Amino acid sequence: MADNVLSEVINKGVPISTPISIRHSDLYNLCEDKEMLNQVITREFAKYLKYLGSLFDMEEISLFHTMSVSTDPETLEKRLQFSRDGFYASLIYNLNYDNVCNNAQNEITMENFDINVLYERTKKLRKIKDEFKLQYYFPALYVRYKEMEEFYKKVNQLYNMVSKSNLSEKEKEQRLLETIRELKVNGYGVPESVFKKAQKFSLKRFCSDFADCFDNMISHVDEIYEYLDNNTFSISDINLDKEKLELYIAYRFLIELKSERNEDKQKFVYFLANYFKENQERKNSLIPQINVGGISSEHNGLLKKKLDGVDITPKDIYLEFRKVLIDNPNIKLVNFSDVDFKGMSLEEVEVFINEYLETFKANWDIIPKEEMGGRVKPVVPSKPRTIDEERLNQIFMDKVEFYSELDPFMCIQGRETFDGYIGYIFTNGKVILDKFYYKSNSGKVSKGDAIYCMNIEDFYRLSMYPKSVLRKDPNVICIEHRNGWQDKTLNIIKQSGNGFKTKDEISKLEQKQLIKRQSK
Repeated sequence: MADNVLSEVINKGVPISTPISIRHSDLYNLCEDKEMLNQVITREFAKYLKYLGSLFDMEEISLFHTMSVSTDPETLEKRLQFSRDGFYASLIYNLNYDNVCNNAQNEITMENFDINVLYERTKKLRKIKDEFKLQYYFPALYVRYKEMEEFYKKVNQLYNMVSKSNLSEKEKEQRLLETIRELKVNGYGVPESVFKKAQKFSLKRFCSDFADCFDNMISHVDEIYEYLDNNTFSISDINLDKEKLELYIAYRFLIELKSERNEDKQKFVYFLANYFKENQERKNSLIPQINVGGISSEHNGLLKKKLDGVDITPKDIYLEFRKVLIDNPNIKLVNFSDVDFKGMSLEEVEVFINEYLETFKANWDIIPKEEMGGRVKPVVPSKPRTIDEERLNQIFMDKVEFYSELDPFMCIQGRETFDGYIGYIFTNGKVILDKFYYKSNSGKVSKGDAIYCMNIEDFYRLSMYPKSVLRKDPNVICIEHRNGWQDKTLNIIKQSGNGFKTKDEISKLEQKQLIKRQSK
């Protein structure tokens, strides 16, 4: 019996609500036993369709089998459900919202989505009187119409053949019922009234009935959402390659991270952070490689044509992930894999994480050029009572003398987490952070905090972290104030640049409001 690999993978990371989408076609491509997977998904989807049928007359609409991950608010277990976005994506595609059918390869997104436009589309559908207009305005529905037209044509032929036979009325009725059963066995969703529907089938009726069904789906959205949220399921006993599945789930988190609004991006970082922390070699690995977005013609239920996918590797994910972090300095690359969330509710987990992230805030003020040498003033402490106090006072003076001899491109003064720090930015793209005071306004010298050295393109991300995180980051060099600290720092300052345009990078920092010029 195969382990429930999917459940194991989606439950990694932080147990917060991260409703990523999982496309049936992508999972199909990853699965060894494709037939079994289809059986499980089809069985669960049939329950969904039955529920829709209990709300209104459900037409034979092709719906996406897109799934999403939901988190139980009490147990924190993540399971599958059919996706809310998949529900709307089906409407968007069938009704050709914003001509989405013309770009079938791209994934449908809900960005700038206006539900009222769907009602406008159903009104347009009702007015269709010619096949060529249905094909032009509603390509997916046209495909469905031609399928139904062909099917009902055969049903009518069968009905006429039985009706004109020499069988008795009872035998004719029995023969038609047997035909319905045969169709159901062969996988057709055939209603008992199939012969009556076949006789009444027309383009006008098709457009009217489907428009009614779409209107009902839209108007019942709250009830449908509640059903989806309360009906989760699992996919067990399905053979899935764990490495490929983890790569795919990381890809789905990346898609959500890139598409979410700024204030919601943070929660989609944790799985990706954990994915690369588990195995550092993944950052440059071209193995495994998976195809996403590819759909074979027999599994594309809307347009019935093959869609080529995109090949993805761990390195591809890492490069995109890195770009998102650079472009969004407010995102914190935090990993909570060592935190035990057992016994917490979903609400408690989110409160814990939000409170932790509050400690990451750090702002910096640009020190005007004319004030560079005046922000750090030697203090005249009272007579030291201990040897340690004498040592700290001397270190303070050493810092003042050392940095006064340098010629940085710019100086910045820390606030919040980095209160008491002065940052020195050099034209080679190096940033040196050193702490002078316990608090900037306290007059008490620092207790020998380490120097943190980094590249400027990493600064606006790293400087939001607690110093305990900086010490562990491979992009940061920590120098303790011990013998030779000045030489070590000078060696970094004198390094040749890596092509960074320091002035341009400072402009970016100001635009992102991580550092700001003080008003005079």
